[in-house]
Amino acid sequence: MSIETKLIVPVVAILTPNPDMSTKRVETLKNDAEIINNRRKERIANDGAFGTIMATPASDKFKGIVNFTGTTNGGRDADDIYSMQRSKMGRAYNKYNDGLDRQFEEKDGVYAKLYKDAVEATQSNWDSEVAQSTLRFTGSRARGRQVAAVIGFWLTGDKQAVDRLPEGSQVLAGGPYDISYDTHKSALRTTITQLLTQTGIIISESAYAGTMLTKHNGRIKTILEAISDPTKATDWVSSKITDKSYCLWFVEDGQLKLEVQIWKA
Repeated sequence: MSIETKLIVPVVAILTPNPDMSTKRVETLKNDAEIINNRRKERIANDGAFGTIMATPASDKFKGIVNFTGTTNGGRDADDIYSMQRSKMGRAYNKYNDGLDRQFEEKDGVYAKLYKDAVEATQSNWDSEVAQSTLRFTGSRARGRQVAAVIGFWLTGDKQAVDRLPEGSQVLAGGPYDISYDTHKSALRTTITQLLTQTGIIISESAYAGTMLTKHNGRIKTILEAISDPTKATDWVSSKITDKSYCLWFVEDGQLKLEVQIWKA
């Protein structure tokens, strides 16, 4: 019975995107404008496809929102409102299609000018969102790997993870350690990276609320317990206990950090 590995990895306050990341994104979207438009037309070619793919699912979601008892001041109940909304959505194909045709039509000698202008207008917002959310947890080759990606490598036994630890990390016991089933290493690595990125962003957006830390640490515990090899990691918990396995977010001096301990009985 022993601790196979234990480490703490901090989340960087902010990580500036590579200078060309958003530029490449914009250029790719602009260059692929014709492909994007053609695929859109193929998938939603008529009002029947629009109804199946867009109108019906949207109407069903709306029905949950207007699920109330009684009537409005205008004398309409929930079924009346839902029925009207569903009818409007069912007739919206032409409006939807005409709007997108305008976005992709040639203007001033430029194909899909309105669409391309809109893509460029979102560039600064995209930079900001990436820097403050996803990039903080995944990192990049040029800026260094960050906590979610590093733990994905660490818990699949990749020794390269040692050199990829962000500044301020602490290795308290052992080293990279593989908790995966032998044939599922890649899948486990991907799952861990996605899971920690998602939960880290949600917790950050909540301003590190205690309820969110508890909720998502419990979620991490449940998922890792389900996908890890029980012969390599045992006794998963969602709090710091000496002789247990855990992977959890915590806050120290106002900074979000991740602590991982793998225990094998």
